[in-house]
This record gives sequence, C-alpha cells and structure tokens, in this order.
Amino acid sequence: MAPLALPSLKTNAAKVVRASVVRASSRAVSRSAAIRSPVAVRQTASTSRPVVAVHAKSSGVSEKAEEIIDKASKAWDEVEEKPAAIALGTAAIIALWATSSVVDAIEKLPLFSGLFELVGIGYTGYFVYRYLLFKPDREELKEIVDDFVKKIFE
Repeated sequence: MAPLALPSLKTNAAKVVRASVVRASSRAVSRSAAIRSPVAVRQTASTSRPVVAVHAKSSGVSEKAEEIIDKASKAWDEVEEKPAAIALGTAAIIALWATSSVVDAIEKLPLFSGLFELVGIGYTGYFVYRYLLFKPDREELKEIVDDFVKKIFE
C-alpha cells in the first residue's frame, strides 16, 4: 500500500507568507504612489479603505537655498582665473587639515591641554567684558557682525 500523501506544513506556511508579503507590498506601492501627488485619494486593491496623502507647502528654506546657489554661481562665473581659485581653495583645505592635526597633537600633551583650556576661559571672559556687558558695546558688536554679513552676502 502506498503511503498517504499529506501536504507539507512548510509548503503551506511558505504560501501564506508569500501571499502576505505580496499584499503588503502592493499596499506599500499604492501608498507610495499616493504620496507623490499633492493630494491623492486611491483605492487599494486588497482593501476597501482609501489612502489619502497631503503634502505640506514648501517653506522659504528652499527659496533661500536657491538664492544662495544663484549668488554662488554668479560669483563663480565672474572669477577670471578659475584654476587659481581652485588651487587656493585646495590649499586652504590642506592648511585647515594640517592645523587641525597640529592642534590635536599638542592637545595630547598633558600640560598644553590644560593651558588651552585656561586660554579659552580667559578669552571668553574678555569677550564678555568687551562686547556683552554694556549696551553700547553690544551695539558695536551688532554693527561689526552686520558689516561682516554684508561683506559675505553682497
């Protein structure tokens, strides 16, 4: 007599898992498609519930970024010696890297790390006394910062 053929539990479980994954992925695809439009209502194939997605309006950050990019591209177009500007930028990056390495090496020495900390605390105290303690000094600092920002962005 031949043995009785019973369907394998592993095979049935795999079919159920595959069917669940297909349904979940089709829902995810329909939801991601709904998110692309500003306001979208779509009926999913597997459920009777609609999927609604609403996009927020763009903020002024992207407009400011576009403005900065436009200014930078105009400034780059005005540069006559582009290779010299690229070389100068590269040299600045290398100098920054070298300076950072030197400061890291010095800070690893036990005596100098404490000295750097004391210098930082002292300069912070001087800065507060010089620019932040009295109102006329704060106004002077504001003018200095405004002039610096004008030089950079104009």
